[in-house]
Amino acid sequence: MSDPDIKKRNRKSKIAGYRWESDLAKYLSSVFRRVVERNGTRYGGKDRGDLSGVPYLVIEAKNEARIDLSGYMREVAAEMANHPDARFGVAVVKARGKPTGRAYAVMELDWFCELYAEYLASAS
Repeated sequence: MSDPDIKKRNRKSKIAGYRWESDLAKYLSSVFRRVVERNGTRYGGKDRGDLSGVPYLVIEAKNEARIDLSGYMREVAAEMANHPDARFGVAVVKARGKPTGRAYAVMELDWFCELYAEYLASAS
């Protein structure tokens, strides 16, 4: 593959990623009734996830042809270390051909158990 072909593919990937982050931010803003927005390059090398506006949560938006769950979890954990208030992290993986609400929310089981235990405690 020639250098211009690689650059063109990389540009398309960045556009798709940007679009997915924007769609996800809009969806979460609607569901959570709060402003959720893209971080972009706001934190530079100390990345805190792709979206902000959801307290205590690092959100990594993924729109890739090849799904790499363990890689996503490593990335989320690294970003949580950069975020002073992060308690949970999630990778939201775009589901091909499905609406935003049908994406896959991926998190480590320990985080899910802690989150659900808090929900159960507050519901009783």
